[in-house]
Amino acid sequence: MRLAYSAGAPRTTRRARGPAERYQALFEFAPGASIVTDQSGTIVEANHAACALLALASQELRGRPLAELVAPRQRRGLQALVGQLRFGRRSSLERPLRLRVQGRPFDAV
Repeated sequence: MRLAYSAGAPRTTRRARGPAERYQALFEFAPGASIVTDQSGTIVEANHAACALLALASQELRGRPLAELVAPRQRRGLQALVGQLRFGRRSSLERPLRLRVQGRPFDAV
């Protein structure tokens, strides 16, 4: 699963008109699960694959802290990595996470 943060607001348009909209369509329909958070680790958007993996609608994920989806043992490490994103030490985060899907642990790579 790919995690990244975005300083801008999430896009809501679905019709591809220009490069930004085409990129948005690629993000939304990419086969790999991707979640975008803001600097505090709050989910601002998740693609269709992430929603399917987590069995949650996009609206249920948006505005939710990413840490809620991560297994308790990994939360502290995730918070440290989000801090690195916040202070510019990283621009994106790609790492395996142990998530909770419908209450069950799930390894997301």
